Amino acid sequence: MTAEIKDFKTITLRGLDQKTELVSIMNDVMKKEGLKTGQSVIEFIIADHAKTTHELTVLSQKRKQEKEQYYQWSNRKEDEIEGLKKVLKSLKTAFTNLTEIELQLTNRRIRGTKSNRSNAKQIPLLGFRP
Repeated sequence: MTAEIKDFKTITLRGLDQKTELVSIMNDVMKKEGLKTGQSVIEFIIADHAKTTHELTVLSQKRKQEKEQYYQWSNRKEDEIEGLKKVLKSLKTAFTNLTEIELQLTNRRIRGTKSNRSNAKQIPLLGFRP
């Protein structure tokens, strides 16, 4: 709905006795702002509306930017977590492999099939020798 633009000269407020909420708001504004007449309250509310609308627009834009920054940050953190999960999985696999190699060496030493030195040559240890 498009409102018609008018050249206001006077304003009349009708039925305020039935609109107690509006009267209460006007009394609060009058008290807080130190105003003395209903006319000055209406003028203040109209002027304050423009200021408040501008502040709301600025805050909405800031919220939108912060929300976008949060989602970017969140996506980066999710990527980092996935990378760390891959590293952890590799570490677990490496640890399992080293434990298995250690068990094989221990079993061969216990059986005494050959000397410890010859057993070490048969099992690859990623460059390490006991």
